[in-house]
Amino acid sequence: MNVLSVFHTKILTGFNEKIAVLIVLGALGYLALLASVTVVA
Repeated sequence: MNVLSVFHTKILTGFNEKIAVLIVLGALGYLALLASVTVVA
């Protein structure tokens, strides 16, 4: 039971880290898109 909970926690933290990376990359891509649109306009 203890090993399973540790394994589950590791999976969740890894999942949250991937989501955080995706959010950061998405935000950077959005800012880059806004910047390029502003430059073009």
